[in-house]
Amino acid sequence: MSRAVPVFGPYSTGKPNRFIGKVFFTLPDGRDSACSGSVVSAPNRSLVSTAAHCVDPDGGHGDLVRNFVFVPAAYNGTAPLGVWTPRVLTVMNEWQDNPHHAGWDLGAAIVTRDPAGRGIEDVLGAFVVAHNRGNIFMSAVGYPVDGRFGFAIQQWYCAGRTTILDSTQPGTGRERSMMCDFVPGASGGPWYWGVRPIPGFPVIWYLGGQTAKTGQGFSHSPHFGDRALAFYDLVGRI
Repeated sequence: MSRAVPVFGPYSTGKPNRFIGKVFFTLPDGRDSACSGSVVSAPNRSLVSTAAHCVDPDGGHGDLVRNFVFVPAAYNGTAPLGVWTPRVLTVMNEWQDNPHHAGWDLGAAIVTRDPAGRGIEDVLGAFVVAHNRGNIFMSAVGYPVDGRFGFAIQQWYCAGRTTILDSTQPGTGRERSMMCDFVPGASGGPWYWGVRPIPGFPVIWYLGGQTAKTGQGFSHSPHFGDRALAFYDLVGRI
């Protein structure tokens, strides 16, 4: 089993950690909860990706969460890069029909612009979505809570080779698996890798997954195929 290790903060200056953050919200039943999320490059410059169950827990069978906020680079009670609120919350259509299946667990917040009129991507930077990649080595970051992780607001890190799993239930989407002992709270956190295409140029950070569910020493993500890319393309233009 791959044990997650703490990422020592603060995170406000380092990439990609500065565009990874903690999500806070109120569930439809009134309980407060939290997940993770990340900024994704999009034409609207305002896209934050998280898990669908952190936006619309029961799909078409229930209500959206309330009081949603995204706090990039959150660290021990601080919000060094501000608190961002959504103007739109949305999930994949497939999640609406088949909630609670990790293969469709993609949600998004289109956040409001800052007082200067800038989108969150302009302020922080962002991941670039990659899709239809095979079994590759990736890093994962999230804000898990409880158990050995405690309740401090802190990023944790896993890394390993991922495996694409074929769905055992028709219509529920394929999943990507990684050995990582994340627990709830990490949901929506990015799975990524960095590439420096030209020496001396900045690293490009690619998003190829994000935590959807955890358990028994493994974390799972939706497989980023054509449907995931289409989802990001659609919400990135809202």
